[in-house]
Amino acid sequence: MEHRVIRGEVADRNGDGQPDVAVADLPGMERLYEVFYEDALDKLTAPDRKKTRRLLEQGLIFEQDNQRINLHEKLINRDYGVGETLTQQLIDLRLLRAEPSTSGGHNIELSHDSFVLPILNVARRRRQELWRKRALVLGVFAGLLILVLGAGSVFNLTVKKTDATVIRQNVVLTHQLDSIKVIRNLEEEAKAVALKYLECVNNHDIPGVSALMTDTLEQYYTAKNLPRAKREKLERDYYRKHPEQGQAHVNTVLVEKKGLVYEVTLNTDYVHPSKGLVQVVYRIKLNEGLKMYYLRSFIAEE
Repeated sequence: MEHRVIRGEVADRNGDGQPDVAVADLPGMERLYEVFYEDALDKLTAPDRKKTRRLLEQGLIFEQDNQRINLHEKLINRDYGVGETLTQQLIDLRLLRAEPSTSGGHNIELSHDSFVLPILNVARRRRQELWRKRALVLGVFAGLLILVLGAGSVFNLTVKKTDATVIRQNVVLTHQLDSIKVIRNLEEEAKAVALKYLECVNNHDIPGVSALMTDTLEQYYTAKNLPRAKREKLERDYYRKHPEQGQAHVNTVLVEKKGLVYEVTLNTDYVHPSKGLVQVVYRIKLNEGLKMYYLRSFIAEE
């Protein structure tokens, strides 16, 4: 409310030159946490605001179950660019809280479960507004394109070359839009491959793992340039010595396109048969054919 008064959004209702706050100006309880979150973001610089949104909306919430999750501060700094200074600022703003980690440092999480749905609602509205603006721009462009093509048909005899240029531009635009769709589809496929790999690991399914990988892996955990036959032997030996099945449960999935390859980061809770629950991060790289050629994993707190 204070920020709305400062911004001049509350009217002077009695003409005394001062803003008059009415009951209607106050946010409803269902919007209270959303307003608190938006006001806290307004206090950050633009770059920090972008990092904070990505961390809180994608990293610290498991949207599928509307649950908050925690990440080690080192992982937050590395994967989300949120360092110690910004983390402390978000703690001071009551958005985050820090709990000591048994392996050193701190685990970071949302300050309260009550923030989960409000933060997701704010993120959803922002995405809808972004798509609305994009749709508006595309609609205006399409309208202009129709006008240009219509004018071209009227003066067909004198502007054939212009018509041909417009058509070529239209084809280029169509290809660009198709490319965007293809990239998004490939990102979803890359995500599906990474999740399928984790499913195969949980089930000790060596043939299933092999079907997802190139014949020679550039990196396989600590080994380099490992052929399929040697990798499968390593896995058979490992599973023979460790028949009990640990289970990895996915918290978040991050897919990034870098040139011609895709990098997938899986943040998981791994139920180890002897160590109990640990946070394990899988780093996977896939080639143009969406075959895994690089695989590393590590415990997040390390």
